[in-house]
Amino acid sequence: MKHNSKKTGFTLVELMVFFVFVSLVLAASAPIITKRVKYIPERVGHGKFMCYNGGHTQVYYNATKLISTESVSQCEFKPPKKNALFKIELIGAGAGGTSTSPYADTTMHSESGGYSLPGGPYGKRSINPTGPQLIAIFGDGGHGADFTIVQTSGAGGHGGSVTRHYTGISSPHITVDESGCFSSESYWADWCEYKVTVCDEDADGNCIYDCTPKLDADGNPILDADGNPEETCVQRTHEETRYGCTKMTENGDWDRDGIVEGPKKEECSDWHTEANKIHADIMSQVDCGSTTDITCKTIAYGSLVSAFQQQAYNATNPNGSISVPDFGFGTSATGSGAPGGAASPLRLKSKIDFCNYKEHPGGCGGNCAQITAARDPRCVEKDNVDAYLQSLFSSYIVTGTTKEIGPQCIGWGYNEKNEHNGAHMSEREPTKNLNLSNTDAFSEGKLGYDVLYYGAIKAWDKCATNTVRAEGGDGGWIRNNGMQITSTTGAEAALNPGKDAGGLVAPLIPNYIFDRVSDSRKIPSALIETELSQRNHYNIGYGGGSGSYRTYYISNLDSDCTFSVPYGGPVLSINAGASYAAALQESLATTMTCNEGTLRLSADGGYYNLSQDNQHYSGFNYVNLTTGVAEPPPEHVSSHGGGSSPYSPNDIYTKYTIGTTNFGEGGDGTGLRDGCTEVYGTYTHTLVRDNGSTKTLPKYTVSSTGGGCDPSKDVKPIPASSGSGGAIIISW
Repeated sequence: MKHNSKKTGFTLVELMVFFVFVSLVLAASAPIITKRVKYIPERVGHGKFMCYNGGHTQVYYNATKLISTESVSQCEFKPPKKNALFKIELIGAGAGGTSTSPYADTTMHSESGGYSLPGGPYGKRSINPTGPQLIAIFGDGGHGADFTIVQTSGAGGHGGSVTRHYTGISSPHITVDESGCFSSESYWADWCEYKVTVCDEDADGNCIYDCTPKLDADGNPILDADGNPEETCVQRTHEETRYGCTKMTENGDWDRDGIVEGPKKEECSDWHTEANKIHADIMSQVDCGSTTDITCKTIAYGSLVSAFQQQAYNATNPNGSISVPDFGFGTSATGSGAPGGAASPLRLKSKIDFCNYKEHPGGCGGNCAQITAARDPRCVEKDNVDAYLQSLFSSYIVTGTTKEIGPQCIGWGYNEKNEHNGAHMSEREPTKNLNLSNTDAFSEGKLGYDVLYYGAIKAWDKCATNTVRAEGGDGGWIRNNGMQITSTTGAEAALNPGKDAGGLVAPLIPNYIFDRVSDSRKIPSALIETELSQRNHYNIGYGGGSGSYRTYYISNLDSDCTFSVPYGGPVLSINAGASYAAALQESLATTMTCNEGTLRLSADGGYYNLSQDNQHYSGFNYVNLTTGVAEPPPEHVSSHGGGSSPYSPNDIYTKYTIGTTNFGEGGDGTGLRDGCTEVYGTYTHTLVRDNGSTKTLPKYTVSSTGGGCDPSKDVKPIPASSGSGGAIIISW
């Protein structure tokens, strides 16, 4: 049987047509499918509200501009609906300044300094002397002030010292055994020396007691039955050392109960006498014949020690109760090194004559220290006197060292020395010749270094020098022959002939004296004492403090807000009481209350400073130290400003930013405007000579660019001012 089946479906052509259709639809829908749907929220406006002027002015802004300004009896804020956050700024009112009664007067103020050589002017606000003034000071009446320059460098090195240890006899310790010095019925025992406790006695032989009153728990004296204070008494005692021996009983025990004195034999005292004699004999052997230049000590050698020990034994034979130790005491001997040769002093004495000998070797005629109308052209010019003096003892006349002798100043600053790197390494032979074959028994310290330069004074590029250089000192020495040890002493070390620097070669400079006299450097100087006017301003008032600044962020505000925004604090007199100022200060606080009283915000007001100040304007602040002329300002102003406003505009909520304001600023205190600024006064110069004497010169007057003044017109008070009011700023 044949079965036929029929199936229904899409043909291939139909499917192809279907997919083409779907592709066209998708292509047409692509822009719609890929586009994001945006939901635009409801726009909320931004703005700003301000309340100030004691709470009677309120201002509204939108995001970019002013909307309205109103004068009201009391600020009222209507918060916008649907706003999510408010920024609230509170500024307290500023305090007013302190009102005082300022006044001014003038006193004189002194400062002192000087002028040194070299160095020039120094000290606090010293007016620099001019050229003619310097000539008047250091010219010393036309004669020229004296000065002294000294050179003492160039000492040779000390010789080295040496030390050797040895056993000496200078500390003998003689012992005496007294155990054989008692009679046969008594014996020496450890307890023959014993201590007893006895009471302290007064002049009548009665024991002394220290008594203190007895006290109850409350610290009150305790009384006996008769009403007398009870006391606690303690006997004063001390220990005494006593001596005695005990008898031995028949069974050989010590009778410790009966202490009796044990009589000594007659020879006991002889033993101590002999011990003292042996000690004296030993000490007579310590120094073995010292001289003025060496020291000699005896060594504790064997035969010497045994001889003294035998002498001690023989003194108490057969008991041997005196003994001499073996002198095992270590000591040392030192050979002192001699000092190096001393530096020979070089001295230059002259006067400050304002002559440059480098340019004029023959001198300047001897009148440069005088102030004359027609000054010798060879003298230092008046305008160059300051530079001349400051260079005189730092460049023109100085001390130092040279490599060679003579006025040519060859090798200036040369300061080498001959170090002896080992004993006997010197150009000269050792001063001691001991002729010892055993070198182990002899030692000598290192020789001190020799200087290879000459001390010098350079004046106007010419030199005065020593002709002999200092040499080093000899080393100390020690000699040991087994029985004696000999060494150099300090006395010999001080003797060092022929090693000092000496001689003098000096250049010829008019009015300059070179010699080899020991002296000290003496350079004249000047004192400068100045007295100038000082303007004093008294009773200047202090400014008031600024109010505080607080920022809050609140999410919800109702329409029931009440504001307390005070005016700025008034001026207060210096005589106002502290309690009144404190109460007034509390009234300067800015507050805001909202949301049925559940939201309370505040910012404190400024602080009142009921004090006064004194300010000074010294003429020393305005004097030109070079010219000596004072150049004061046109007026002196003394004042204390109030605290600056704490508010700094910075708002991210709106594009509109309030400009800089003075909300919360403190008021200024009473000040003083003073047009009397002229400076007047004097200054004097005093020459201090190199010998310590002084000479005071006439005073000079200080001139001022400021003119005179009429205090009734040119001195005016600056009134104190009130503080600035507070403010409240709400942004959304």
